[in-house]
Amino acid sequence: MKITIVTVAYNAAAVLERTIQSVLAQRGVDLEYLILDGGSTDGTVELLRRYDSQLTNWTSEPDQGIYDAMNKGLHRATGDVIAFLNADDVYAHDQVLAQVMGEFRDPTVGTVYGNLVYVDAQEQITRHWQVRPFSEKLFAQGHAPAHPAFFARRELLLKTGGFRTELTLAADYEIMFRVLHMTGYSARHLPDVLVRMRAGGASNNGWRSVVQGLREMTSAWTINGIQPPLTLWLRIVYRRLGQHR
Repeated sequence: MKITIVTVAYNAAAVLERTIQSVLAQRGVDLEYLILDGGSTDGTVELLRRYDSQLTNWTSEPDQGIYDAMNKGLHRATGDVIAFLNADDVYAHDQVLAQVMGEFRDPTVGTVYGNLVYVDAQEQITRHWQVRPFSEKLFAQGHAPAHPAFFARRELLLKTGGFRTELTLAADYEIMFRVLHMTGYSARHLPDVLVRMRAGGASNNGWRSVVQGLREMTSAWTINGIQPPLTLWLRIVYRRLGQHR
């Protein structure tokens, strides 16, 4: 089985190399690595050229935003399993992908997800994102997998139609919501840290973005024909506050 990792980048020359090295360091897997740059002007393209022989494919062209670029990656991927790793995130160790792919040897498993930690510029852990094993109550209780530590069979992601680009901050939440509620496959939770994420990001960039993200998470339920709990916002905020250590 082959796994495809997709990284979407834009003006990420200062941080992208650590991500690339993290993926290329993975051992024991048939790896396809795609990088989609949004037309950077800061040296990202020059960095990608240096790694040209080690990447499966990379492009640098304008896009309509991060989720549009992710959709391009989804449709260009050829792996049996696919995951999206942000341009400033790294895998926790060099056996992460091998560990994940071991779970997919079970043909009934459609998705695998694990835990994540946020780190600062000095690589010190500032927050833990720990998720429970999947149940129908997972999202209703305010839980959700961290999308960089979420892996799915490509066929399942394609069946969803990809990321909803009308959602600007929570399309990753919405696609995980859809995939995890699809029938026919089971979800496997790994109680280990799989990804180290740099603190920040679009959905955490100020209170306005946080509120917009919460609104879009609510929309993820309604556009899939499910009424969200009245207390959904409170539960999500409570879980996030509890993730700080």
